[in-house]
Amino acid sequence: KEANPVMELIEGEGAVNDYSAMSPAEAFDAMFAKVSVEYPFTADKNIDWQALYDKHAPAVGAASNENQMYRALHDFALDIPDSHVGLSFNAQVYYEEKGGSFGMVLAELVDDRVIVSMVLPGYAASAAGIETGAEIITWDGQPVQDALDAVVPSLGPYSTDHSERQGQLLSLTRMPVGEKVEITFKNPGGVEEEVTLLADVEYDSLFEALGYNDQDLMELPIEAEVLDSGVGYIRINTFSDDYN
Repeated sequence: KEANPVMELIEGEGAVNDYSAMSPAEAFDAMFAKVSVEYPFTADKNIDWQALYDKHAPAVGAASNENQMYRALHDFALDIPDSHVGLSFNAQVYYEEKGGSFGMVLAELVDDRVIVSMVLPGYAASAAGIETGAEIITWDGQPVQDALDAVVPSLGPYSTDHSERQGQLLSLTRMPVGEKVEITFKNPGGVEEEVTLLADVEYDSLFEALGYNDQDLMELPIEAEVLDSGVGYIRINTFSDDYN
């Protein structure tokens, strides 16, 4: 119960890298010198560290505030195709860049069609008459597949192409609050319609897409059921312990 407790880290001092006293450029160089040597999957991920440094170091050096530094480091991390690499979440930057949406969740089918898998009431998509199951045909004047291909997903990096594609689907509908997008869609059994959607402050569809709203804190980590037919199902709800 000391006023200033001193705790010895199990990992040892070498596990802690504090660059806070350095300038942004110095801190980046120190981090890069360590990561580029110690990262264990350079060959597997086909990473050219020097090319990454040449690409991102100028933006780091030009950063004049914390948010600019975050954006530069975020872009650096996105170029490392490994979902175990990342930064702490910056809510202010995310709000400025992706805080707006329309209250709908998208899914891509095996035939490359993009459909609306969920429409949330009270937001722009619902007000425009978009229904669950609607097919998105064009997005901002482009075929929706072209628009998807151009998206740089904001919550990466990603280890696989299919997980990155999910990130692109999620990020396609997110943009700064107040921006507009023109889309063409077709409801089930309907005809093609063209609407302009205005992005409002909206995180419900983000949480739905990420599965946060599906979590039940009283669920067991693993549940199983065997049907009368003999077919069994196992559901892994979390890879964490049962905190309850």
